[in-house]
Amino acid sequence: MQVPMELYTGSAVTLISNKDFRKRFGNMKLNYAHSLLKTYSGDVIEQQGTVMLHVSYMDIREHCDFAL
Repeated sequence: MQVPMELYTGSAVTLISNKDFRKRFGNMKLNYAHSLLKTYSGDVIEQQGTVMLHVSYMDIREHCDFAL
C-alpha cells in the first residue's frame, strides 16, 4: 500500500496520525511507547503507541518505527 508522506531528515521521530494509522493499518497491533515526546515549546505529546512499518523511497527500503 502506498501512503504519500513528507520526508524530513532532521526529525528525531517519525509521526503518523492516529486517524491515518487506523484508516490504513487498523488491523496492526501497536507497541508500547517508551519515549516521552515534547514540542519545541516543551508541551508533551501524548502517544497512543508505536508501530514498525516498511518504508521505501526510490531504491531504498527500510523498516521504520512510527509514533502515533
